[in-house]
Amino acid sequence: MDREIPKEVKQKEQRKTILKVSLAGIALIALVAIGISLMQDSVDIEDLV
Repeated sequence: MDREIPKEVKQKEQRKTILKVSLAGIALIALVAIGISLMQDSVDIEDLV
């Protein structure tokens, strides 16, 4: 019942975890960038005197 987990299985699970964390980080950065761009004011060139 207490068998050792094969090295390949451990590496596969570690890669999955790293991929999930990386994707979550990229998504968070994208959301922040989109939020910042939406909050910026914009001025039309015609409104400038």
